Amino acid sequence: VQLPNTSEEKGDFSDLLATASISYDRWKATLTEQLDRDTKAIKQEDRSLQYVDTNDNHFIIRHRLRRKDTPNEDEQVSLGGQLRYNAIWSSLHFANLNQTSDQMRSSIHAIQYDNCCWGAQLIWEHNLYINDVGSDIIRLAFIFKGLTTFGSLSDQKIDSRLYFE
Repeated sequence: VQLPNTSEEKGDFSDLLATASISYDRWKATLTEQLDRDTKAIKQEDRSLQYVDTNDNHFIIRHRLRRKDTPNEDEQVSLGGQLRYNAIWSSLHFANLNQTSDQMRSSIHAIQYDNCCWGAQLIWEHNLYINDVGSDIIRLAFIFKGLTTFGSLSDQKIDSRLYFE
């Protein structure tokens, strides 16, 4: 295999990827590491800690490190949460701080309606790109539960748009 601007890969595999997860009571911790095939040095990592309380409110903190020990190294910390107000209404909030540039890179806020047959989200997203150009996006997302794939849970599909697992 050879990607553009890279040397040809002739080994049986490329990088090594390992994921470990542990859950205890209402806590879940996950670690994913990408190791270089030859040196076994860490190239990328993703760590997260999630808490779900008795009212099904979610709180998550995530640390991501990309392209470690390269000129393009990128390190980010993200905080997020889903607050349930009752059985059908909730709000979701997510903020991403880029530690490499010490800037808030993105924030996402949403109001979610989720009943037995359909769900909707009104999403506001603010992004600041590497070249300091910003964008604000407002989206309206709908999901009709009878139209999901067999065996899927539609509320997980709605939440996954905002990075909750």
